[in-house]
Amino acid sequence: PARWLEKENEMKFGTVATKWGLVELSLTVESERIVSSWSGKWFNQEPLIEIHLPGFEKRIVREGQGEAIFSSLKRTQK
Repeated sequence: PARWLEKENEMKFGTVATKWGLVELSLTVESERIVSSWSGKWFNQEPLIEIHLPGFEKRIVREGQGEAIFSSLKRTQK
């Protein structure tokens, strides 16, 4: 939910079983940025990762990147 991104906070999810493998996720909300990070034990090749955060444009990341940083100043909506 969007309210999770309103104040400084760190959230961790996982280990979660998916059809691609086991994944651990974290989301760190800081005053001027949000850091989404993950690590996985993939069954095969690492899948394409798409990150959708409320109020931000969708982010597609490269294989092996492991994190994406969103600027809190570049929200598309509040």
